[in-house]
Amino acid sequence: MRIAFQAACSLVAIAIAPALSQAVRSGSIGAVIPAIGPPHEMVMRGGLTFGEPMGRPVVGMPYSAERIVEHTQTLADGTHIKQIVQRVKLYRDSEGRTRRETIPTLPNGATPRTVFVIISDPVAGYRYILNAGAHTARRMRWPPGNILPPRPAAGSEWFTKSGHVVKAPATSAPAQPSARPHLTMSRERLGPQEIDGVTAQGWRITTTYPVGYFGNDGPVTTTSETWTSPELGMVVLSKTSDPRYGEQTSKLTNISLEEPDPALFQVPADYKIVGQP
Repeated sequence: MRIAFQAACSLVAIAIAPALSQAVRSGSIGAVIPAIGPPHEMVMRGGLTFGEPMGRPVVGMPYSAERIVEHTQTLADGTHIKQIVQRVKLYRDSEGRTRRETIPTLPNGATPRTVFVIISDPVAGYRYILNAGAHTARRMRWPPGNILPPRPAAGSEWFTKSGHVVKAPATSAPAQPSARPHLTMSRERLGPQEIDGVTAQGWRITTTYPVGYFGNDGPVTTTSETWTSPELGMVVLSKTSDPRYGEQTSKLTNISLEEPDPALFQVPADYKIVGQP
């Protein structure tokens, strides 16, 4: 499973690397990387934008909700294909514990028998992956730190924890400007709107790839919207439109700001805990 996840992340990195490096050189990159890549990569990106549960714990903001990811593709004859590609139930208590239940999507509306569950407990310092079939819980230590300090500039000095002064290693010579056409990006603040009972503030990123950027004989424009709720401290709606791959929407529904059942953040008593002690 870890190998599969790393492979998926690698695909995303490969897809966005050219656009990111070009944007950095041109000075046009904003706070959000444009969504590019085939649908399975956009699903991965959509999952990560909702921030569950990889970053620092969020305390004092309990909630429960369901996230639905839909992908819509328009064929050349105008036919629309709309599919739900992911359903996830999300929970968070006031102490920052989270529970994520990923429900497999099956064709023809069939009901799945298995649910992929991750419980993150920053209070106890562990993350659990539940296996309903084997009644086991894979335990992993919670990362001691989730935010790395900024890297100092080459040749600058800084103090280590021991108090010694060391120099940052010199970097290689700066890369020469690329002959590849420059993409353009614009960032637009959107007015607040209510999404399933909570107020959210949105941003829209518009990215235009010029002629010849990836073999295209005409400009290609993509848009990405992200709506964040201060009440939840997280993204509640994300929209991506790319003429190459279609449209994808990730939205929280059935949002409740009540404290979830504490049992949701505990490993069931009949499960065997395996992994790190």
